[in-house]
Amino acid sequence: MTKVREEPQEWRPAWGEEDLAEIERLKAELRRLSPIVRRLRQELGLSQAEAARILDTTQSNVSKIEAKHDPTLSVLRRLMESRRGRLVVFGVLPDGREIPLLGAKDD
Repeated sequence: MTKVREEPQEWRPAWGEEDLAEIERLKAELRRLSPIVRRLRQELGLSQAEAARILDTTQSNVSKIEAKHDPTLSVLRRLMESRRGRLVVFGVLPDGREIPLLGAKDD
């Protein structure tokens, strides 16, 4: 007796237009955030090997760090400090007020 293989069925959730718009917004945000460490490293003129020495890790781990969507502030700070820079983080309110969170001169 020969078995008949059925073709797999593709399942898709029943999302509305608002859901799909939110998914696209989140995907765009991830694309914007994902290369933060890579972009910073390149702007600082560092190779992955040089960044690995600064971060006391391996080039392979630098590659993994660059692939993360949510880099740690300590990684960003250490890279900036390697070039005598400093990391400054602000929160911005809807009225335009900026709240210094990290690295402001008043810290």
